[in-house]
Amino acid sequence: LVIRMRGYDEAGKDPSIKERSPREFLDDMRANISTTLAADAEAKQYPVSPFADSYVLSPEQLEAWDRDGFLHITNALPSELTAQLSGLSDAIAALPKADASVGHPWLIHHEKSRVDGSINICRVENYCKHNDAWGSIAFGIVQDLVSQAFREPAVLFKDKMNFKGPGGGNFRCHQDATAYATEDLATRHIS
Repeated sequence: LVIRMRGYDEAGKDPSIKERSPREFLDDMRANISTTLAADAEAKQYPVSPFADSYVLSPEQLEAWDRDGFLHITNALPSELTAQLSGLSDAIAALPKADASVGHPWLIHHEKSRVDGSINICRVENYCKHNDAWGSIAFGIVQDLVSQAFREPAVLFKDKMNFKGPGGGNFRCHQDATAYATEDLATRHIS
């Protein structure tokens, strides 16, 4: 495909060819691309999940997921976004008090510090649908990756950000899957 596109580029530089609108090449380009993709799919050279819009899990990664039940993925998020994550988390921590009557549908939980008795934020829930940046992560790359691993569309059941401040409370080690993975709710769960 890259070589074919390079050919189009070089053909456009031939001074003996009458100047033409790029739109005149669209049908030929689409036909060639469709033919190439169909041939690749038939040869199973590039099995791409229908859920892969932002990051494509390799066959080896899918095998590892099937075998181990987890994946270690690096560089799935663009570096620009990675650099913003701390600030995006701070913005969630600074959300105004939850009040659905004025358009604040998120839930904000606080706890008392065992160190100095101050009341601090410990958890925010239901924010991804109401924050463009976190929504693009949750309903973009994360949903793409989970859907590919599950090999079916994945949905966000619950979004939650925990803040672990000095003297804050804690929970014993646990898995949320036992609360959510049921025949009535979902047969599979990932956190």
